[in-house]
Amino acid sequence: MRARLARLGIPTEAVRIEAAAPVTPMSSLNDFHRPLVGGLQINLNIGNCTLGFNAVRKGVSGFITNSHCTNTQGGIEGTVYYQPDQSSAANRIGVEAVDPVYFKGGICPPNRRCRYSDTAFAKRDNGVSASLGFIAKSDPSPSTGWNGDLYRITAKSDAIVGQFVEKVGRTMGRSGANVDATCRNFVVNTTANVFLLCQTTAQLFPLGGDSGSPVFTPNGSDVTVRGELWGGSASTGQGVFAPITSIQRSTEMGPISICAPGFSC
Repeated sequence: MRARLARLGIPTEAVRIEAAAPVTPMSSLNDFHRPLVGGLQINLNIGNCTLGFNAVRKGVSGFITNSHCTNTQGGIEGTVYYQPDQSSAANRIGVEAVDPVYFKGGICPPNRRCRYSDTAFAKRDNGVSASLGFIAKSDPSPSTGWNGDLYRITAKSDAIVGQFVEKVGRTMGRSGANVDATCRNFVVNTTANVFLLCQTTAQLFPLGGDSGSPVFTPNGSDVTVRGELWGGSASTGQGVFAPITSIQRSTEMGPISICAPGFSC
């Protein structure tokens, strides 16, 4: 470089030469990505949501998102999912396969319909690649930028009060806070009388479209999944998520495998 400058007659003191690391192209959680990982934008007829985590349920490969991220909350009506959107038929990634109906009576308050998680399982379409056990490690909120870094799921268990958790969602990206309450009951939809039992809360500042976000506790690049976010308050920043044990109740998703290869969970 200095020899070239000399041949051009440019004084070396007029030029500053610095070594620089390669620049990584930036993308977003809302762009097209394959293989699929947790935290990406997914789309259905009623709008955008977030892919929670890839999962294997009863030998079927797919992914977990929210029950309200289906065409009808509770019950199976064959909702079709795309990533990131429906601009191309090639973006189709799967179809709703498990979404339990809401129950009445027993522990469920009068005139309500209850469940223990706002979750649904979609069977992944043939030929769509996905990385079981990985979540996008996106930029901190409020950015949805993502350079391809990943969290690896190595365990799953419920959170306790005071424990730090993060979420990754298609609207507000990655944010974290300490859990402030567990096993709280919530009226979700007064029109449909939907009531969710024994949920967990933390100041995760979600917005619309973050529904379905994976919630986890990081330890470096490895994470323990704590549950899946389904709602929150824009005014207070509170985020509400279903604990992983509630998601895996026999009346909900049942046992699901979500860990990366080499780990059992």
